[in-house]
Amino acid sequence: MDISACQLHKEIHGQFDLIFSINVLEHTEELESVVKGMTNVLADNGKMVHTCPNYNVPYEPHFGITLVPFFPR
Repeated sequence: MDISACQLHKEIHGQFDLIFSINVLEHTEELESVVKGMTNVLADNGKMVHTCPNYNVPYEPHFGITLVPFFPR
C-alpha cells in the first residue's frame, strides 16, 4: 500500500521507534504536513533522523557530481 507520510496515523499504522531518511525531505512539496505525519507515528522517546543535502557545498549527492553553481547557463 502506498500512502503519503501526511496520511500516517498511529491507530492504523502503529508506532515507530526510529524514522530515518536520507536525501528525501527536500523532495516533498508539503514539508510541514510530512513532518507532522511522521510525528503522529513516532513512539514516545522515539527518534527521527533525517539528512538533506547542503546546497552551499558544490557537490550533488544524488548523482555524485561536482556542481558549478555560478557557471553561466
